[in-house]
Amino acid sequence: MEEQINEMNKFFQGISVSAVDMLWHIAAALGVFLLGVVVKKLLRKLLDRLMKLRIKSHALPQARLDSLSAFAFAMYDCVAWFIIAVASISKLGVDVSSLLPVAGVGGIAVGLGAQTLVKDMLAGLMFFLEDQFQPGDIITVGDVSGEVEKMTLRITEIREFSGDLHVIPNGEIRAVANSTRAYHRALVDISLDYNENIGHVMDVLKDELSKCYPGMDGLMEAPDCIGVTKLADSGVEMRIVAKCAVKQHWAVERELRRRIKDRFDSEGIELSLPQMVVHEKKEG
Repeated sequence: MEEQINEMNKFFQGISVSAVDMLWHIAAALGVFLLGVVVKKLLRKLLDRLMKLRIKSHALPQARLDSLSAFAFAMYDCVAWFIIAVASISKLGVDVSSLLPVAGVGGIAVGLGAQTLVKDMLAGLMFFLEDQFQPGDIITVGDVSGEVEKMTLRITEIREFSGDLHVIPNGEIRAVANSTRAYHRALVDISLDYNENIGHVMDVLKDELSKCYPGMDGLMEAPDCIGVTKLADSGVEMRIVAKCAVKQHWAVERELRRRIKDRFDSEGIELSLPQMVVHEKKEG
């Protein structure tokens, strides 16, 4: 009987020790977790301040700054929570090294399933870091041309001049033509009747174009007539080029066409008209 009592005492003592030990591990894990959360918040505020000081000197647009900050904080949160989780679990007496292979396999599975998403986000990050384009720019991506309305790490929204909105995953953007950097170039093509004297037309154009700058809104320098560009079926084609402020080339082109037409009318210079040759078949 006495031996049985001793064995029961040892059993309950073992349970007490195990319970105390478990409570100690839980308390230690909880303490590490709470400490990790506090440190994470402090480091996040420090990171936010450092990013603002670092990027402030580059005068980045607010939309681009917000996207970069969101990406940086998302990466930071993932790493921080992983470290906090590992440190907390280790305090429970769990061998963390045994979980790494499982985490590795899980990471590979998630990576394979989300490779398109990761590809889009990495491409978006490179667009932000390299400053290839930003909201408000006029760009051409493949067959789509228009104004960039929105940029995120995953997609780019382009509004065509017709009003259509294209949502393009960043990973599908291979080449970008940006028409909004430094200046635009206005191009005006005119087609003259073959009976017109090209030398006289050139003199008239040079005189009229010299009156455009300064004075015409949007021009950065005087327009120039580069001469005959094509001997087409309907007439002699000539081209005028002009360096303009960003997004002002459409207005400049319209104004140049109006002025050239008015001057040609006063000088009696005729523009060519589309012609069609009809061959009549004689019977008999």
